[in-house]
Amino acid sequence: METQTWLIVGASRGIGLEFVRQLLTSGHRVIATARGPGSALDTIARDAPDRATILTCDVSKNESIMSFIDQLAQTGIRTINYAVINAGILKYPN
Repeated sequence: METQTWLIVGASRGIGLEFVRQLLTSGHRVIATARGPGSALDTIARDAPDRATILTCDVSKNESIMSFIDQLAQTGIRTINYAVINAGILKYPN
């Protein structure tokens, strides 16, 4: 099996976290985002430091998204084979 690089946006818990867990178990490389440090995602990533990259991104804040792009560029990773956009925001009507 060829190792693929996956980007999982919104990976700190739930479906996103399970995506990361399954992909790392299958030997893939994963770039995962969380709004902040200290999530279960950090624990999973410690088991595969050569294949897991954790970056900060809060999709509700434009500055955070721009910072994420800068962080991603600094990793040196040039190819992302798949992207799962699992984060979102919901604005409640007033």
